[in-house]
Amino acid sequence: MMPDWDEKYCIGSTVVDDEHKRLFELAKKAYIYASKNVSKEQMKEIVTEFFNYMKEHFAHEEEYMKSIGYPALPAHSKIHKEIIHSMSDLITKIKNVNEMKENLVTIAKSWLLEHIIQQDMKIEEWHRKNKDVNVVEYDYVCGCPGRVHKISHAIHLKIVDEGKNFKCTACDQVIKQK
Repeated sequence: MMPDWDEKYCIGSTVVDDEHKRLFELAKKAYIYASKNVSKEQMKEIVTEFFNYMKEHFAHEEEYMKSIGYPALPAHSKIHKEIIHSMSDLITKIKNVNEMKENLVTIAKSWLLEHIIQQDMKIEEWHRKNKDVNVVEYDYVCGCPGRVHKISHAIHLKIVDEGKNFKCTACDQVIKQK
């Protein structure tokens, strides 16, 4: 059985928390579909709806993490990409409805229980401990005309203190402080 949404899963962003609630609803819907006699098209429909909403949610969640200067954003983004890859495989490589049902329930449960409850709660915990820290962004530039990259304090420190280089995804040049 899929867990119900609970306020204890809130991470402190109204947008992200509302999206988490919706994801719990979609996971529950997927679970219900998986226990019924439905067609492959109906299963693909719920999987696609879940998949598309997840991608949208991940983008919003990553923007939120960036806005609060969450230092584990790169690792968290990697987890998001892995989940999206798993869902994409589910959609494209499915052989039959029963296999789709099993995989969907596994991904929905795993994603909800492991990702929201374990990973996303780390965001809330970090933010609660660091609320008084001002979120500072630094302006960096690349080879793109007129483009300014807003870099979090955590990434700025990696560049300045650790000598790491980050490249613009559009022009593939190393970004430099303005």
